[in-house]
Amino acid sequence: MLAPRSRFRSRQSCVALAITGIVLLGCARKVQIEVPANFHGHVRILCNGLTEDRSTNIHVDASGAVNATTCPVRQTGTVISRAGESAPVDANVMWTTTGDGLVREITFDVR
Repeated sequence: MLAPRSRFRSRQSCVALAITGIVLLGCARKVQIEVPANFHGHVRILCNGLTEDRSTNIHVDASGAVNATTCPVRQTGTVISRAGESAPVDANVMWTTTGDGLVREITFDVR
């Protein structure tokens, strides 16, 4: 049986570990994709370069096609905005990856 002091330390360790996990999940990386103000249609982002596993910003032009040099290394959360506000997406964002999971292309439709 553990002494009261040992149980207290064990409980503190569990609480500290839980708080650390919550903080790390809150800092999850995301790719932010900005489309033009009046844009509606298909977006195709070809990933020519990869960044580190960190948040990334990609700006789409009026054609909807972009050769991005700053794509995330792996599939991650996505935030799509139009003129600074959330943009409605017709379907899920599709990620095309290599066999080892590196991102090569991101596609989706904006309503």
